[in-house]
Amino acid sequence: MTRSNKNNKMIDLSEMLKSVEPDQTIRATVQEAYNIMNSFRNKYFNKNYLRNPLSVIHHLRKGGMIIYINHTPNSALKINGKDAVYLDKPYSIYDYKGQEKLEEILRKNHDGAVEVSREGIIKSYRRMFSVVADDIAAEIKLVRKGEDASYKDWGFKKPVFSRHKNTIAATAKDPNIYGITLSEETGDIRIMRAGKILYSTIPEEVCSDYHKIIHNKQVRTTLTLHHPTTLTL
Repeated sequence: MTRSNKNNKMIDLSEMLKSVEPDQTIRATVQEAYNIMNSFRNKYFNKNYLRNPLSVIHHLRKGGMIIYINHTPNSALKINGKDAVYLDKPYSIYDYKGQEKLEEILRKNHDGAVEVSREGIIKSYRRMFSVVADDIAAEIKLVRKGEDASYKDWGFKKPVFSRHKNTIAATAKDPNIYGITLSEETGDIRIMRAGKILYSTIPEEVCSDYHKIIHNKQVRTTLTLHHPTTLTL
């Protein structure tokens, strides 16, 4: 079962977040995390950089990144901290030092995910989701129990490594978290929520459910503009 959308028009991330996330603080943090990922994408995955010999070093040292946002202690999702690195001082993704820290993590190509609070504080990295993606795929009925879930079952348009499937499975386990991935292989960025792709630099990957939300909102806005409510005095 595939859940991707045939519409390949790029949607507006801020509008999408307003439609699905009531918490303004979380919306802002997800948006900022995406902006940072996109700056890394432009810097390390832009082929024009290869024309500059000095940038080849940076290109060869690029890695991928996973950020998860809004995980709480009472979450059903367990995240392994055995090999995690906990920061001894707070770094905010909203300031330069925090963005430098994320780039340092990217450049060193650490395994695992970066933990970011709903307020945008980097808390730890090298975190591992305690999930079995195929089992969760069966739980949410993407596949039958005992079957392997392919990248297409999860809505990806390109083959992805297990870390991407584990991230989207983690968001299915805890629908309150957001998972954001930067692909080491292609530089594609994806935002995942509730076991679905909410946003992607590959527009047709965005789950049709989310496209419907945006479409319905646009229709309501258009109707309001064309047929404003009139008051009888």
